[in-house]
Amino acid sequence: MHTSAYAPTDACGPVDWTFDVPGGTVVIDGKMAAGSATRRAADGGGEAMPTVLIEGGFPSGAMPRIHASSAFTPASKAFLADAVASIDGELRKMLPGLAFTVPFIVASPSEPGTYWGDVANRTVMRLSFFPTPGPEQEKLLHAFVTHEMAHLSQPSVWNDSWKEDSATIGEGGAEFLRVVTASRLGWLDRPGVQAELDQAVNACVLAAEGKSWKTMRNRNWGMNPYHCGLTFYLVGLERGPASTPALLRLRDYYVKAKQGQPTDFAQALECGAAQGCAPRWIPRMAGSEPLDTVLQAYARQPGSLLRTTSEIAPAMVKPLAFRHVGALMRADCNGSISMYHEPASARIADGPTCKTLRPGMIVTSAEGLPLFDGSAALEASVAACRTQGKTVLGMRDGSKVAMSCDASVSLPAQLYRVDATRALELAR
Repeated sequence: MHTSAYAPTDACGPVDWTFDVPGGTVVIDGKMAAGSATRRAADGGGEAMPTVLIEGGFPSGAMPRIHASSAFTPASKAFLADAVASIDGELRKMLPGLAFTVPFIVASPSEPGTYWGDVANRTVMRLSFFPTPGPEQEKLLHAFVTHEMAHLSQPSVWNDSWKEDSATIGEGGAEFLRVVTASRLGWLDRPGVQAELDQAVNACVLAAEGKSWKTMRNRNWGMNPYHCGLTFYLVGLERGPASTPALLRLRDYYVKAKQGQPTDFAQALECGAAQGCAPRWIPRMAGSEPLDTVLQAYARQPGSLLRTTSEIAPAMVKPLAFRHVGALMRADCNGSISMYHEPASARIADGPTCKTLRPGMIVTSAEGLPLFDGSAALEASVAACRTQGKTVLGMRDGSKVAMSCDASVSLPAQLYRVDATRALELAR
């Protein structure tokens, strides 16, 4: 439960909170107590306290920081505990002296293929994931838990000059620390790091649609803060002064921010405490120039970790496939796009009125080729639009539909490739 859902006023006097679980355990703001616990108005914070009520008795000895549903196997519980301990230890090594506390974690089961989670007040983390152990569960927990715990290193409230982009600063930083932590722990190998970074940079450029960052649609919504934020951190930290390691510049930035001091995202990443240094690339990326134009200029710099390429890397197949279906849908549905991104398909959703597409259709192929596995289907479909004025999409149920299209449905003129070796140097 969360006290913000009740919102009592002090019209009748100061509001104290008492929680009772006879024979059980109470966790208020991450602090455990046996049977009953009280938070008085004088203590403050009562209007925003995540609280966990557990039927199980208060444990003796070392108090566990994870409470998981009985639906999880002992192996899954142990894996989660080990992952949390490993992430906590690595974050402290990377950001020495930065104060943060591991939250109390509550885990509940979800349906296979679905998951969610959040961290309330930096003290309680809720996780919901499928209880069956295996590679898919391990990959999910490594990625999701690392990202959420990375947020703990950040301030709860930013006092940054980039106020309008706080979502990008926060999510981008958590993504950067997620990739770095996973690589240092051996959870992501070099190809894995390459794929993560390639996808983030290119997804950000595709979302910009040739526009500047300032005019980019929904730049602080959906996955844009994650992808573009990670891109900003890569560029800013890579171009900083060699005298200060990237991770220490990031640590100093977060320390200052946690203290409530005014901060400047671009200055902190590109310059740190270096005297006479002015940030160059992040202000340009967030300025009035098209984002793609700035990244092209950045990629031309000697030793840049970014370069342009015409090759469609494996990590870019799915983003480009969804983009392709979206372009076809926009033409078919009077300029509207409404679809769900599934692991190997695009499910057409309710909303727009379309000529050919219908809600519930699940697109899996184009021109008889798997659309989400390799670039051949994308290239064949774009060629069909250019030469025939139509392309054939295949559905999961075996049905097919012909979609009208023209040369405006195309692949990007260029993509970006990240030098993973250079990027991993930032993790030292």
